[in-house]
Parts: sequence; C-alpha cells; structure tokens
Amino acid sequence: MSHYRFSLSWARLLPDGTTGNINQPGVDYYNNLIDELIANGIQPQVRKLTTTLSYPGGGGGGGRNKYY
Repeated sequence: MSHYRFSLSWARLLPDGTTGNINQPGVDYYNNLIDELIANGIQPQVRKLTTTLSYPGGGGGGGRNKYY
C-alpha cells in the first residue's frame, strides 16, 4: 500500500462545531495516525468532507440550507 486516504471527523476535532473548543485528543489522534503512516512509507491523503461538520460549522442546517 503506497497511499491511505481518510476523512477527518470534524465532530472529533471540533465537538461544538466552532474553533473555540478544539478537542486536543482528537488532534493528537490524527497527528499520530499521519506520523505512523509516514513512518511506514505510506502517503496520507486527507479528505475534507463538510457533511460531517456539527451544526454551527455545517452551514446552519446542512443539507436543508439552500446555501450549503
């Protein structure tokens, strides 16, 4: 395996959907994952999925918001 693609769980990183409450254990989890992948010669490919944002960061309504 040369590459590993994964998505960030925004709920794990930003539990209330704002940058006012960053979950450090969640940040540490992804840092460790990326470090281990690189240490084993695997290229991490991080996908950004906005659909996993919690309510305040998700555009105020997610799929129901016409501007989303």
